[in-house]
Amino acid sequence: MLIDFTFSNFKSFKDEATFSLVAASKLQADAELDFGNVFDTYRTPHLSLLTTAAVYGANASGKSNFVSAVQAFRRCVLESANVDFKYGITPFLFSEHGIPVSAFEMTFLFNAVQMRYGFEISHDGIGNGKCRVENEWLYRAKGAKEAILFERSKDIVQRGRAGRSFPEATPVLKDGHVRRSDALLLSLAAQIGGELSTQIVNYIQHQIRIMSGSEENDLRKYTERCLEDGLYRKTIIGVVHQLDTGIEDIHVIRDEELAEKFAPQYENEHSLAINAAMRTGERKLKVQTEHSVFNNEGHRVGTLDLAANLFESEGTQKLIAFAGPIADTLIKGSTLFIDEMDARFHPLITQALVSLFQNPESNPKHAQLIFITHDTNLLSSCRLRRDQIWFVEKDRTGGSHMYSLADFKGVRSNDPYERNYIAGKYGAIPYIGDLTHLFTGIEPEGLTAHAKS
Repeated sequence: MLIDFTFSNFKSFKDEATFSLVAASKLQADAELDFGNVFDTYRTPHLSLLTTAAVYGANASGKSNFVSAVQAFRRCVLESANVDFKYGITPFLFSEHGIPVSAFEMTFLFNAVQMRYGFEISHDGIGNGKCRVENEWLYRAKGAKEAILFERSKDIVQRGRAGRSFPEATPVLKDGHVRRSDALLLSLAAQIGGELSTQIVNYIQHQIRIMSGSEENDLRKYTERCLEDGLYRKTIIGVVHQLDTGIEDIHVIRDEELAEKFAPQYENEHSLAINAAMRTGERKLKVQTEHSVFNNEGHRVGTLDLAANLFESEGTQKLIAFAGPIADTLIKGSTLFIDEMDARFHPLITQALVSLFQNPESNPKHAQLIFITHDTNLLSSCRLRRDQIWFVEKDRTGGSHMYSLADFKGVRSNDPYERNYIAGKYGAIPYIGDLTHLFTGIEPEGLTAHAKS
């Protein structure tokens, strides 16, 4: 379970930004709202976490860069031990002298124990420039205090309990120095099978999930594999069916089966496209949806199978793609970040998906959903607490800043959040100038005097 995430000097974020899922006790929101939106952590006293959080902001404000920062942290942990790994970290570029170090830190609950892990990376170029680890640290909560597992400064490592903590680091050290300056100690220890490091790396890989609502190709493939293997099949179909798509059942078949089944029935560009894909040698899974067929009296008389990628709307295809990862997240109790969640979704569908995480019956393991959205219909005190509403805004120097509605003084639980946000009371909205004058007196280029007359 995610507690918080802090980062700095990454893309549009120059200064340190912290996103937190710790529930603010001072809000005293109504008990009904808290019932599904807040949960107490197991064996961790005085720590309550949120199940969902929405992130708002103008276009190009840095919302997606926040999700990219989580992705960069995750990628570094999973892959930095690889010899050919490139960090691919883009620092803040709008500073005159540049900033040499980017920092990332995540606090999370791991086996009911609070862990805090982070690192700082220096770079001499953009993206794939040469990088080295400047600092790295891992702490474990022990009662009200933190215990040091290890602290790294450049290549020098110090371990807690007089050097007895984190013994699995020993094989990757030489005279107390990390053997590779360009790799994370945690990743190196996990690569050689260190018990705790492997568990933490696996946690970050499987429990911190990231999705993009505008690019769902990988999500669709995951859902297709789930359906083919029978994993979460009933749940996936139930989600899609209940959201008023008219779909009764979902199957997956391969390209060659799809062409054989539909080409004789639809001799048009759709069957030609299927056969063209087959000629390339690709053998991909395809989603087939089942719809009811009715007679003139409105009685159901049978079913019709359709190739989803050819006959279903883009919104329905996206819903099918999302259904697998969302089911997986809820069943495993993971933390899921979704960028552009509301793209091609009706507001009521977005609301329904968010509600899955805010209902203890559908979310018994306290899975968490953090989503980027422009859908202001969700900005309501009936759906979200103030600490669940986050904003990203750029300053005049191009730097992004992140803050919560709970940071504002004088905001009440019954305030009209949506109206106040659109009115600019919370910031993080686009400031749009007068566009009409840009088109006044303009004539089409290339028109001759004869054409004008």
